[in-house]
Amino acid sequence: MSKKKRKKERKRHQANQAKTIAQKTKKEEEISEKKPKKILISIVALIFYAENSLPQGKVVKSRVRLIDIMHSILDMLEIPMSEEIQGISLLPYIEGREKDDLSSYIETFCPRENCGWSELIGLIDRDWKYIQAPKEELYNLKKDPEEEENAINREKKLSRT
Repeated sequence: MSKKKRKKERKRHQANQAKTIAQKTKKEEEISEKKPKKILISIVALIFYAENSLPQGKVVKSRVRLIDIMHSILDMLEIPMSEEIQGISLLPYIEGREKDDLSSYIETFCPRENCGWSELIGLIDRDWKYIQAPKEELYNLKKDPEEEENAINREKKLSRT
């Protein structure tokens, strides 16, 4: 192959490489610009099994918390609990003696770690869910379980009167 042909072939090859890199970069930019419309929250089943100790098939519909698992297990095993351990026993819920939802602290760092946005922290108490974020959010879960109507401004106005 002549020098001229090799030079021409090299230029064509370099142009193709540059074109491929530009296409990959464009695709990567398009992917990074896509923002999730909603972050889905999963409800995870927690199953306790203790033959002859717990009611079979019992479903607790109250809002409970992960922080209460250790207390619950220690209570089932009748092991004394230190007052320094956070949480409560869920046995009264399992046995049907307690039905009230527990107030829950919530947090996620997913938006910060995956999209460069702010982390979200909040509190769920009775019918209300508050989310501290760059734009605060407040939802009445009883009236708006899908969390479509942010009531923060309306409720702030009411609280000032």
